[in-house]
Amino acid sequence: MSNPIAIARTVLIGLMLVLGIHAASISAMSPDSLDAETHRQVLVEVADVIRDHYADPVVGQAIADTIMARVEQGRADCSIDAKALVANVMGVIRSMVADRHFDFSDRSTDKDDSDQSSHRKRSKHGLRSARMLEGQTAYFEFDGFPGDEASLKAVAKAIEEQPKMQAAIFDLRDNNGGAGDMVVLLCNHLLDADLLLYTFAGRSDDAPTEVRSSACEQHFGTAMPVYVLTSEHTLSAAEAFAYILQDLGRAVVVGERTAGMANPSRTFTISGRFDLTVPFLIIRYGKSGGTFAGVGVTPDIEVSAESALETALERLGRGE
Repeated sequence: MSNPIAIARTVLIGLMLVLGIHAASISAMSPDSLDAETHRQVLVEVADVIRDHYADPVVGQAIADTIMARVEQGRADCSIDAKALVANVMGVIRSMVADRHFDFSDRSTDKDDSDQSSHRKRSKHGLRSARMLEGQTAYFEFDGFPGDEASLKAVAKAIEEQPKMQAAIFDLRDNNGGAGDMVVLLCNHLLDADLLLYTFAGRSDDAPTEVRSSACEQHFGTAMPVYVLTSEHTLSAAEAFAYILQDLGRAVVVGERTAGMANPSRTFTISGRFDLTVPFLIIRYGKSGGTFAGVGVTPDIEVSAESALETALERLGRGE
């Protein structure tokens, strides 16, 4: 006669084995794991977007060809972790293009909480603070460079309300960039008219377009001391402002090396999950026609971001 206890034990063990195998299969199908078909599809979409939209069509074609070679060689005929896929694509991009605007990311992944610039509340017109410090030094703290008409008017008004300034500090340490229009507006108050600020060209342009400074009603001359404060969180258009003034010898840049995001870009959704950000213009800055893509703006005086304002004020106090 069969032992009912033994039978029950056998059934229980079998059930546990089945459940264990099922759990293992669920674990293997992690949401971060992409099957071979999706792997190939993502690479093909990425190659197509870069080929069709990157500002330099020759380089765009070369990047696309390199990515498609992986598909044609069968290197995409396997499942892959999403993080590894992002690393593979970025490895190809970084080997050919320095600009930090060029990016590929998994939108389902949480952003890095250490990026304090993404969490602090932004001001309405990009100008967080405008006030007069000791020694008739005007202090302007920008957390962004919006290009809408209301913001441009608000910033122009704030600058023009400081007619007695003897020096100016532009604090861009927490500035995530924005529009070239704001860069031009600020430069117009500090530079002579008709100076070359930057040129830009897209993939279909026969020749670069020049952007020059123009005369403005409230001009502060070219002798007044100007300091620009930077950090690793100084991005894009904010970097451009620092670079142009430094290149033209109009400002002293104090702080940390900036991010190195030089060219305007657009973001495309890939396979409903990934974001591919592609520069659509190539910009050359200042009289040198240089760029800070991938390397950032190197300060004239390199100190920690926290010490930048104090350092600038000390130099102004010494008449520098």
